[in-house]
Amino acid sequence: MTEYDNFAWLYYRHWAGYSYTVRPVLSRVLLSALAPGGHIIDLCCGTGQTAGYLVSQGFAVTGIDNSPNMLAYAKREAPGAQLLLQDARTFACDHPASAVISLFDSLNHMLTADDLMAVFSRVFATLEPGGKFFFDVNTLQKYQAQWTRTDAMIHPDHVATFHSKFDLRSRLATFNATIFILHDRQWIRSDVVLQQRAYKLSMVAQLLRETGFSAIQIMKGVSLSTDPQFSGRAFFLATKPTNPFNATLRVL
Repeated sequence: MTEYDNFAWLYYRHWAGYSYTVRPVLSRVLLSALAPGGHIIDLCCGTGQTAGYLVSQGFAVTGIDNSPNMLAYAKREAPGAQLLLQDARTFACDHPASAVISLFDSLNHMLTADDLMAVFSRVFATLEPGGKFFFDVNTLQKYQAQWTRTDAMIHPDHVATFHSKFDLRSRLATFNATIFILHDRQWIRSDVVLQQRAYKLSMVAQLLRETGFSAIQIMKGVSLSTDPQFSGRAFFLATKPTNPFNATLRVL
């Protein structure tokens, strides 16, 4: 069982809403450029709301996550998607994809540049020529502003406390949660520790280039949406070239 399994129930109840706020951006930036019915991989698909949305838009969808509990919720939310229990760094898919997405700062959970490069390499290998890779990351500014707090939530059937901290020297963010869920008149406790790395955007772009991606665009979240969840977030759009010697970078 992973830390994400322990967190899945609470995530599904309180954090899955990001998938709804990101849909207009996803449609405008990526989906509008894809052929109808194309194959999209939702990498680190979590509880499956985005995968379900993509299915509803007529795409063939594969959702990949390394948490069995997250995928159990994804089966409810995206019954028309193929769901695979795999690690993002080593995943394999039988069918080439016209696009791969990875949202809600999933790739910040890759704690080393080697981890991130491994993900990029698998995405590149899976995409068809001309395929798109669209993902977001939390920026340094977001960690400094929002990952230095203690909070709690109290509900009739669950209680949770949260403490997050960010170490600027290592650029490592740590999220600690203690969760109590009422089940059959008993309170069941789970403790969760999740970590993320704040990467320099220039480094992420360089790793994409080294992997072979081209036409790399970096978009500030606030330039795409006024929703507060986009503050301190950056979006990347990269293309697997039909010509392997073509690589460009745009910052928006």
